[in-house]
Amino acid sequence: MFTHLRLHTEFSITDGTCRIDEIVEAASADKQSALAITDLNNLFATVKFYTACRKAGVKPIIGSEIFVYFQGIDTTSEPCRLLLLAKNEIGFFNLSNILTLLWTDQTAKTQPGVDWSDLVKFSDGLILLSGAQNGPIGQAIKA
Repeated sequence: MFTHLRLHTEFSITDGTCRIDEIVEAASADKQSALAITDLNNLFATVKFYTACRKAGVKPIIGSEIFVYFQGIDTTSEPCRLLLLAKNEIGFFNLSNILTLLWTDQTAKTQPGVDWSDLVKFSDGLILLSGAQNGPIGQAIKA
């Protein structure tokens, strides 16, 4: 059974157009047992998404795509994108902590993001995916 694990909604302001009610309805009609949302640098859609999924009988998976800076790399360069999925309540709280750091600690960064060390610090309960072509593996292949 197919499950979307990387899906940006209308709450992913710069790169998402999917409306929550429409994606949940489509997942339910397709008999998908679960669906993830991974809006860019935010969890704004969480309550609306969770409520819609539960009502439709689809398991909601909460996540976010974030920008990560790696130690030893010039912080004025572009960060890599990684996808984080919360696998439990601890993961959701850690994802919330990571996003709080992302938006509040902006010392000399070109784009809102977190340092790899902060990601490691709050990694319990999270599943990390490489971020496709904009993740560290994709960037290494392109280079």
